[in-house]
Amino acid sequence: MKPRISMITLGVDDLDRAINFYEEGLGFPRMESPPSVAFFTLNGTWLGLYDREALAEDAQVSAEGKCFSGFSLAHNVSTEKEVNDYFGLAPQMKTHNTHSGQRPATPPATNNC
Repeated sequence: MKPRISMITLGVDDLDRAINFYEEGLGFPRMESPPSVAFFTLNGTWLGLYDREALAEDAQVSAEGKCFSGFSLAHNVSTEKEVNDYFGLAPQMKTHNTHSGQRPATPPATNNC
């Protein structure tokens, strides 16, 4: 298993303002993306900007309270076996996952928040 973070997604309150900050202010190269999200490539990692409420909904938690920190981290792998290997480690590591390694078209399992 290779240690890496594939994507960092920030849930933002004002998408246009955040895009301007990262693209114009910091000079991050923006990738082509739908209007509801912005992606920037950062030397092997992507930065995603997404509406805060929509990101919480994707994680199946409320945007308010302790269950949502306003960001998500992704570790993408190439095969279904690798996904299963990683999620097999979760109980030993006493971790909590909002998504259970399912294909994106499949709704994620419920969580404890």
